[in-house]
Amino acid sequence: MKKLFTLAALSLMAASAVNAQYVTKALDENDESTFKWENASNFILISVGEAEREAMEGKILADYGIDDVTRHLYVWEGTYVGGDGSGMNSFGQLEDHTALTVSNVGWSGFGIIQDGGIDFSMLDDTYVLHFAMKSKPTDMTSHGFGFAQAKFTIGPTAFVDGARVHKLLGDIEHNGEWYYIDIPFSVLRQCADNNDVFPEAKGGAAAYNDNHFWCLSGGVAGSELHIDNIFLYKDSTITPPEPQGKKGDVTGDDQVDIADVNAIIDMMLGKAEKVAAADVTGDNEVDIADVNAVIDLMLGK
Repeated sequence: MKKLFTLAALSLMAASAVNAQYVTKALDENDESTFKWENASNFILISVGEAEREAMEGKILADYGIDDVTRHLYVWEGTYVGGDGSGMNSFGQLEDHTALTVSNVGWSGFGIIQDGGIDFSMLDDTYVLHFAMKSKPTDMTSHGFGFAQAKFTIGPTAFVDGARVHKLLGDIEHNGEWYYIDIPFSVLRQCADNNDVFPEAKGGAAAYNDNHFWCLSGGVAGSELHIDNIFLYKDSTITPPEPQGKKGDVTGDDQVDIADVNAIIDMMLGKAEKVAAADVTGDNEVDIADVNAVIDLMLGK
């Protein structure tokens, strides 16, 4: 087994960034991992290889690895078929990865779920979701991903599932090589309706009872999905956010009521200066979506 990291590799290698925010080349010219192990701790495992699990030893906060007993990866019936998951994985190890091929149905997908719900209440904005992908030059498929209720796309164009558009976060180079996807939890919140990644109707963050990681690949027969090493980790380079007031409390009176709706409308009309608290949806805009979000909070939605 090749060592997963060395101090020399960590200090000298320069990852080739496709999207400087979220996507980086996984392996350098020596097939050494570019993952910043020195910045990562508090690992929360979803689907990882044995060598990667060994490298995380002493820093694993929660092990939610698929065991086919209480934690399962379900492929929706008749959608994907198995592909070739052998060879070198995204950490430069000779370990299998998840490889699926779209069959000839109109859509395809898989989901990872735990019986009875799963605890993600430890997550805050210092955490990052990590996984890896690779794709052939002839396969330019966009894949729609989800972490609980956060929906996003990795691919050339945004993935559309019925009326839902998965926010486009970037693409990998389609050259058959592995790329890491590292998405901060703060960004995942922005990919969920009303910033609610773990709605109470699905058990909330402490007992989320739906698919906690999932993927849709559309219905183009022969399209492939190669995905590897899914986990979350705390990133020491992310500064913890300052404590904020109650969500939707635009006026700062510790209440979420019609006064907050009126305050947002005044800001939209230019009658009042815009404040950060008015961006309730977290999309860097103050608009009618924020008004609707406050109303939903008032109604307990």
